[in-house]
Amino acid sequence: MVRWRVVILDRQRTFVDALAARLEREHDLSVVGLVPAATLDAGLIVADGADIVLLDGDLPGDAGFSLCAELTGRVGGPRVIMLSDSSEPQRIVGALRAGAAGWVRKDETVEQLLRVLRGVARGEMWLPPGELGHVLRLLLGELDERSSDDELFGVLTPRERQVAVGLAQGCGRRDVAGRLHRSWHAVRAYLQNLMARPGGACLDAGRRSPSADFPHLT
Repeated sequence: MVRWRVVILDRQRTFVDALAARLEREHDLSVVGLVPAATLDAGLIVADGADIVLLDGDLPGDAGFSLCAELTGRVGGPRVIMLSDSSEPQRIVGALRAGAAGWVRKDETVEQLLRVLRGVARGEMWLPPGELGHVLRLLLGELDERSSDDELFGVLTPRERQVAVGLAQGCGRRDVAGRLHRSWHAVRAYLQNLMARPGGACLDAGRRSPSADFPHLT
């Protein structure tokens, strides 16, 4: 049986310990490292050999994105899920550009985090559904700023263009899939291809109180 090796890098010691204890109860997960006060050097050392890194997306400045880029840039490096008190679209785009495979708010339930973690371990990408359209509009806007309209659409396949436009207009993945007569899994694959396009943006965001982080840890 496969056991995914997980490392948690977060500034909040109580949160790290509680989340690690909860994840260890899962038969397919093994927490192999904890860094309660994540720094670039410590994170790189502890995360060596991990399959998944749960990384604090609210580290000061761009520290979280820098660490994410360093981890995911390694050959055979881990997949990274950013954990944050917010879901500001600009920060999500910054995380994607740094190589993150997922963004999860800390006030999500542990059950939701587990679904995302297992999906990312299988090679999937996950973003907050409520921010998906806004994130896509930012990504398309960045491409537009870097090129003419013809060049913008030239880097996308016809299907990727159709998916991007539909999602940016606020349609859900299943609605877009129905409109294009494709499965919603195919739509997700097109979306992941779009996320991999070059470009980047990152803005800082304020923090919320950590008191509600991941309800139902016990």
